[in-house]
Amino acid sequence: MSIKRFWRIFLIALLVIFAYHPMFLSLVDRWHWDPDYSHGFLILPISLFLIWRKREKISSIISNPARIGLPILIFGSLTYILSTLTWSATGTNISFLIVLGGLLLWLTGKEMTKELLFPWLYLVFLFPFPDSLYNQITLPLRLFSSRLSMIILSSLGVSAIREGNVIFLPNFTMEVATACSGLRSLISLMALGAIFSYLHQKILWKRAVLFLFTIPIAIAANIGRVSLTGVLSHLFGREMAEGFFHKFSGITVFAFSLILLAIFGAILRRKEKN
Repeated sequence: MSIKRFWRIFLIALLVIFAYHPMFLSLVDRWHWDPDYSHGFLILPISLFLIWRKREKISSIISNPARIGLPILIFGSLTYILSTLTWSATGTNISFLIVLGGLLLWLTGKEMTKELLFPWLYLVFLFPFPDSLYNQITLPLRLFSSRLSMIILSSLGVSAIREGNVIFLPNFTMEVATACSGLRSLISLMALGAIFSYLHQKILWKRAVLFLFTIPIAIAANIGRVSLTGVLSHLFGREMAEGFFHKFSGITVFAFSLILLAIFGAILRRKEKN
């Protein structure tokens, strides 16, 4: 790489960091106080690790800047300006991915961009869901979880009545609140599922299937957690369903979800070998 090219990339990188540093400060604050997005601290290191794993292949690629990257970069920059003027955090987040993609194409070319495609796309997990979309997703999930949990409790002989997302037991009233909708574990599991699928599956469709499998796993695991809470409350009292168990069950359910994901991944790999 020539000295002139190095300094151009260096100055562009500084400009991008300067422009987006308020976004990253806001993200770090969100990751810190919001448990739904605490995995955000891991996303950038994982993305950089993926790039490091490809260091030999990357070093062998001859840089061939693609002109298509410039209009993409300009579009991303205009999106950033508009989002800043309208105080749209979601727009700013999207513009960052567009700007980064445009820079990759413009400075390194299509071959390099193709090689770095997944580490670039993986950065989407840095960003929280838009609040409007988050609310639209959590409400149906809460109702769905409470409805199926009610069916499970009834089949186990537990006397209960459901009204919306609230399940009334003889000795305990259980509300499937926003935090219990399962979206928290779903987001984290999708972030882990994406990297797991990428590293352990070679065929594109199998990567996609394994990644999408995180959705029913997370939802089913959350329904199991809600149902188990109701059963324990029925058998041992509300104290058993609250406090330590409530926190411990969340960790246990997430670990169980990871095990299921690993098993399904192993099945896909085995079929690939056969």
